[in-house]
Amino acid sequence: MFFEWPIIEQSDFTEKCRNLYFCTTGYSPAHFAIVNSGLYYLFMERSLSLSGHDASEAQRYASMCRYNFEQTLEKLHLLISPSLEACQALILGVLHLHFLNPVK
Repeated sequence: MFFEWPIIEQSDFTEKCRNLYFCTTGYSPAHFAIVNSGLYYLFMERSLSLSGHDASEAQRYASMCRYNFEQTLEKLHLLISPSLEACQALILGVLHLHFLNPVK
């Protein structure tokens, strides 16, 4: 994900995950979308290298992250305040929709 789509650096993504899951302050919907999008693709990629129960567990986590990502995108306000995070979240949303419905 980080090599094919250079939208966010791996170190920035890691920091966003830490800030979300060990949050002491608030986080934005865009932040939540970025983390769940990244985790979805990482879990899906990981599930391809596993087998049996481990693969199905990784797919279950991926499915949960995908659901969170898609629900967050649906609820993003049309007039979201402009920021790097908002742009990253929207780009990830467009890429996600593209891969769900590729142009033929």
